[in-house]
Amino acid sequence: MTRRVMRAVLLLLFALWAGSAAQAAQGQGFYVRGQLGYAWPSLNDVNAEIRSEEAALRPLTTLLEWEELAAGARYSGEVGYSITPVFSLGLEFGYQKSSREHLASVLFDNGTAIVSGRVDQKVEASLFTVLLTPTIRPAAARGFHFGAQLGMGRGSYDRRENDDLGATDGTFVVGTLVEEFKQTAFAGGLFAGYDWPISADAAFSLRAGYLLSNFSSMDGPFSANGNTDLGPFSGSGSAPLTDSSGNRLEVSFSGVNLNAGFVFQFGATD
Repeated sequence: MTRRVMRAVLLLLFALWAGSAAQAAQGQGFYVRGQLGYAWPSLNDVNAEIRSEEAALRPLTTLLEWEELAAGARYSGEVGYSITPVFSLGLEFGYQKSSREHLASVLFDNGTAIVSGRVDQKVEASLFTVLLTPTIRPAAARGFHFGAQLGMGRGSYDRRENDDLGATDGTFVVGTLVEEFKQTAFAGGLFAGYDWPISADAAFSLRAGYLLSNFSSMDGPFSANGNTDLGPFSGSGSAPLTDSSGNRLEVSFSGVNLNAGFVFQFGATD
């Protein structure tokens, strides 16, 4: 799938350049674009695992707040050069994050004792991207623009869990588990938007797009430490990101994003 997307993006890059080359080179200059928006990543496998955990915990709890990851803020900045009034080439740096805090109040009978306590968990999925961003502005539709993005993404998925559980037979566990998984992989996408001029060199911008960025082989360090009725424990190491069955867990940031911001042009010439 990644090869097909890269092929389509490269074809679009060529089409953008060819379209701009057919126009007279009238305006040139550097520009800076800053945007704040919202991203709706799919996170399908991650949310399936969260639902599985929620189903397993529900019979054991009196209070359970164990929701899926959802949309999150996206921040981006782009610097580039307008080669012609129709074609520009930029480099965008973007960051987005989705996070959720989970809580379970545990109370159940294990057959020999009553177990009670609390489990707190925080999960966070974040993505940093560096994307080459060619853009075309049709001469017949001033303000409207569209383009492609091609580059790399650094995906992260972090989990931190605090357990404080005890039983009527005197057994207990108080501990913390920290996991930090990362991977670098291809990222690309398409976008379209509109710029409303507010001065000769500045404009307000709206842009919508679709980003493709999937991470199927995340791994990273983990650490666990705490105390039980048998004494303290601690451990650390490195492991792949897997689901409860031991299968690789994909973290997918692919999805729609909507952004608003401003673009400033410097040293424009005709």
